[in-house]
Amino acid sequence: MNEANKEVRPAKEILTEVDRENLRKMLENISTFASEMNKKIQHTVGAVEEFARQNAPVIATIVKSLNQMPNDFSAIQKTLAERGWFFLTEMPASDYRSLKSLIDDSKFDDLDKTMSAWTLHLLDETEKKLCDLFPDREALLREGFDNHRKGKYASAITLLLTQSDGLCFDSLKMIFFKERQEKGGIRVTGIKTELEALGIDGFTKIILHPVLTVSGINANEEQIRNGEFPNSPHRNPILHGKVTDYASELNSLKIISLVGFMGGVVHTIVEEAKKSVASPISATTP
Repeated sequence: MNEANKEVRPAKEILTEVDRENLRKMLENISTFASEMNKKIQHTVGAVEEFARQNAPVIATIVKSLNQMPNDFSAIQKTLAERGWFFLTEMPASDYRSLKSLIDDSKFDDLDKTMSAWTLHLLDETEKKLCDLFPDREALLREGFDNHRKGKYASAITLLLTQSDGLCFDSLKMIFFKERQEKGGIRVTGIKTELEALGIDGFTKIILHPVLTVSGINANEEQIRNGEFPNSPHRNPILHGKVTDYASELNSLKIISLVGFMGGVVHTIVEEAKKSVASPISATTP
C-alpha cells in the first residue's frame, strides 16, 4: 500500500469521531422547523384566501379604482389646464379625488378656490424651489413673487409669464409658448416632440398633459376669438398688450402655478429622463 492510500480512512471510522447525538438532534430540529414553517405558510395562504373571499367586493372596487386612476387624473389635468391651473409637486396626489368630485359636480368656482388655496399655501416653498433650481433667474423670480404679495398682479403676471418660457428654455432649449399641428389638425405645443424624444412613459405623459397640448394659458388667437377657455388667462394677448383686464389675484395665482409646474414638475421629469437616456445601462445593446 502506498502512502496516498494510507491517508484514505473509512467513512465509518470518521463518523465514530462525530457526536452522533448532536447530529441527530440537529437533523430533527431542521425537520421540525421545516414542518412548522410549512404549517405557517399554509395557514397564511388560507387566511389570505379567506380574506379575499370575504372582501371580494371591496377588493374589486379597489382594483377598479386603481385601474381608473390614470383616466381620472388625465381628466383632472385637462380641466385644470383649460382653466389655467397647473399642479405643483408639493400638492398631495391623494387630493385629486376631491378635485374630481368638484369637476364632476361642475363646481368650478370651488375648484378655483381649492387650487388658489393650495397655490397660496405653497407660495414660499415654490419660490424657494425655483430660485434654488434656477439661480441665474433668482432676481427675476423673486421680483415676480414679491409683486404678487404686494398685490401688483399685472406686474407679477407679465414677469412670471416670461419666466415660464425661460424655465422651459433652460430645460429643453425651446420656449413653451409655441405650437404646431399634428395629423388631424390637432394643436400641440412645440416642446411635445422634445419631451417624447426623452422616452417618457404613458403616465408621465398624463402628468405633462398641460404642456403637451394647446389650451388655457397657451391658447392661440383663433381659439381665443372662438371663445375657448374663457376662464383662463391667455399669454398671447397679455404680453402683446391686447387686453387690460387680466390683473387679478386669481390669475396671478394661476400663473404662479404655471411657473411652479414648469420649473418643478417639467424640469424634474426632463432631468431624470436625460439621465436615463445618457446612462451606460440604457445605452447598452442587449
